[in-house]
Amino acid sequence: MTLEQLNIVLQLVGTLGVIGSLIFVGLQVRQNTKATRVQVQENMTTGYISVAQVLIEHAEVFTRGIAATREVVSVLLRCPKDDLLQCHLRDV
Repeated sequence: MTLEQLNIVLQLVGTLGVIGSLIFVGLQVRQNTKATRVQVQENMTTGYISVAQVLIEHAEVFTRGIAATREVVSVLLRCPKDDLLQCHLRDV
């Protein structure tokens, strides 16, 4: 085997190594992306569950707050825009 043939074989081996490394890195990135998505979804679900637990534990307060908000909005809708505060204070 001549030096030129050895050079060609080594370049081929090097090229195959680079291609294999790129494939490996691509698979690792894909796996990491999937794991990150799962973690984000889990964190979002945990947040939703926490909010739901607070609402369940304080359902009466939440319900009163919604009712009060409806009353305030209905008062504000009846008032002229330039006199909202006075109108609200008069009706309360």
